[in-house]
Amino acid sequence: MEEFGDWFAVGAGVFCVLLGAYYLLKYWTFRQRAQRVPGTVVALTAEAGFGGAGRYERHPVLQFTTPEGREIRARMRFGSNPAIARVGDRVTVRYDPKNPEEAEIEGKGWLQPFLLFFLVVFGVVLIVLGVG
Repeated sequence: MEEFGDWFAVGAGVFCVLLGAYYLLKYWTFRQRAQRVPGTVVALTAEAGFGGAGRYERHPVLQFTTPEGREIRARMRFGSNPAIARVGDRVTVRYDPKNPEEAEIEGKGWLQPFLLFFLVVFGVVLIVLGVG
């Protein structure tokens, strides 16, 4: 039975490392190709957060204009409570030129890569414990 626990730890560790590495790569790729433009927070949408029971995350809705003159309204994928910005705040927006609806407020996305890095480290620890 102990052998099953070891293999389970290794499997869970590999899963955490692969998942974390995939999303870290996706995050850094976005950061490398993203363009910066001025924008405004035009709304905050509420969505049930982690843990449920009346907990809500606030997702800023950003409005900005691309250098080509295209007006974009984009909801940030990640929310928080309290909200990271207020309606009416002028912000610098980073967006993907190939998919302008993928946008974030510059300087406010530090938690995502931190958590993903932690997931990778946690996965490595599980692998070491499972193998060791």
